[in-house]
Amino acid sequence: MEEETETTEEEQGELNKELNENLNKELNKELNEKIDETNGIEEEIKETKEEIEKDYLAEEKKIEKLRQLVESILFMSPQPIALKEIASICESRDLELISELIDALKKDLIERKSGIEIVRETEGYRMQVLSELEVKVSHLAGPSRFSKGVMKTMAYIAFKQPVKQSTIIKFRTNKAYDEIKILEEQGFISREKAGVTYVIKTTKKFLQYFGDNAIRLKKNPEFEG
Repeated sequence: MEEETETTEEEQGELNKELNENLNKELNKELNEKIDETNGIEEEIKETKEEIEKDYLAEEKKIEKLRQLVESILFMSPQPIALKEIASICESRDLELISELIDALKKDLIERKSGIEIVRETEGYRMQVLSELEVKVSHLAGPSRFSKGVMKTMAYIAFKQPVKQSTIIKFRTNKAYDEIKILEEQGFISREKAGVTYVIKTTKKFLQYFGDNAIRLKKNPEFEG
């Protein structure tokens, strides 16, 4: 009986050992599966993150290209240009985005203390030289790049000519002195001394740029008699 008991205990030991080995195998298998599953999730997260970053960079690049186009439009346009027209050229319906890009450009110019500024007028947006620098560089530009103030003074001269400088100053205020200087340096007007003031009229260069129809010749009561 003792031998049978010992044999049974030995068999039981072997059985327990086998059960433990099988249990460890199952546990290791489950653990490896969990590790593989975790690695798979981490790989998916990594791939998703890379896709998001890729999409973000693509969108950022797209926005940068759009910003460059908006800047080019403002630079090339000789007249104020409406927001809708800018968006149309950019082939975009997002007026808010275009407006934000313009504001960003304005802020960038200010922060860089640039000699260029973007101003908003009734007709739209305009890129122009700072007013305090315009007198020094205006001779480099054609009439299409003149500021709105210079264009108004030139239009007034063309309509009223021959007209006294004092009359122009009275109508356009003292800022017209600089505007008249710009137009004279560019060759679009001429000045002749007349007492304490000057008589101003347009030149042949004005006609070459704007055509005969740009001038409305009419009798000016100021010079009668």
